[in-house]
Amino acid sequence: MVDQTVPEEEVIVTDQLNAEEREILEKFERDELRPATGVDREMAIAPQAARNTFKKDSASRCRASSTSICREG
Repeated sequence: MVDQTVPEEEVIVTDQLNAEEREILEKFERDELRPATGVDREMAIAPQAARNTFKKDSASRCRASSTSICREG
C-alpha cells in the first residue's frame, strides 16, 4: 500500500486564505489556470532591475536646522 498523505508543510489551510487566494486555488484545482506569456523576457530583465534598485549612482546631502526638525508643539 502506498502512503498518500500530504506532508504537513504542503497542506493549504483554506480558512486562512482571502477571497482572491481562494479563487486562485479553486481555479488551480479545476485546471483552469494557463501559463503567463512573456515570462522569459521578464526573467531576463529581472536581475538587472534588481541591481539597479540598490545601485548608488549619486550622493546627496540634506541640511536642516534643529528648529525645523524639533518643533515643540
